[in-house]
Amino acid sequence: MRHVAAGVVVAFAALALPYLVYAALAFKTFGMFAPSGYLPTEALSVAAAGGDLGALWRAPALSLNVTSGELIAAMYEVTVGAVMLAMALGAAFAFNRSRRTACARPTAAGVGGGGVLASIIGAHTALLGCCGGAGAGGILSLAGAGAFAGGLAALGQPLQLLFAVALVADALRGPRGRAAPPSQAQDPIAAARSATTGTVGLGA
Repeated sequence: MRHVAAGVVVAFAALALPYLVYAALAFKTFGMFAPSGYLPTEALSVAAAGGDLGALWRAPALSLNVTSGELIAAMYEVTVGAVMLAMALGAAFAFNRSRRTACARPTAAGVGGGGVLASIIGAHTALLGCCGGAGAGGILSLAGAGAFAGGLAALGQPLQLLFAVALVADALRGPRGRAAPPSQAQDPIAAARSATTGTVGLGA
């Protein structure tokens, strides 16, 4: 059960941390934090009815604005693809923890953290003004990535998928370690006593 809980935490972090980082950067840039959001059900329905898997993957499941009421809207969209990747990363992390020994878990935590970082890089964000949209890959734009923001953001989701696959591959390398059963456990004190008793018996 703890493994499942750890997977849920990783999946939630992959969805929530991009928003929190984006909100912090928007606050630093614009000096305000006024969150609001809505469910873009119409856009999601159109994407689902169109039969285009790519469009459905990019369709927003939740739209959040961190600067409501201003001329510039700093938008963060949780897309269907982001939800699927977050679930895949969380499931892979839980599967890895259930299969690997405790000494191998720091490595899994590092890989899982890399997946969460990739979700921040690839977050679907934009700065929308009165004259249209600009600044796709808004987290990286506000962080100072400038013209490279769009290109770097495009790597986020493939990296996140790669980290999930790495967790599964690591889990499949070997089963989880198990302690030796009591009947097979070696007790040094008991072994010494047994050897002493045997020696005394032979001497008698």
